[in-house]
Amino acid sequence: MQAYAERRETGSMSSEHASDIQRKMYNFIVSYMRREGMPPTNREIGREMQIASTGHVDYHLTMLEKKGLISRQAKKS
Repeated sequence: MQAYAERRETGSMSSEHASDIQRKMYNFIVSYMRREGMPPTNREIGREMQIASTGHVDYHLTMLEKKGLISRQAKKS
């Protein structure tokens, strides 16, 4: 997963681009990648966001991807 933090150095996104949970998820991904040097797993994102279902996490990641805010590679965890 790659978060396009370069375009969003302020760490904020306008409300027309993403829901509140998606903004929080995006900011978590960016900060995690800066700290750890790699993206978080869906389970780590879910734990941070207090979302029990990895399918629900995947839905929001798909929305972020469709909005051009992150990119994911198939078959990578």
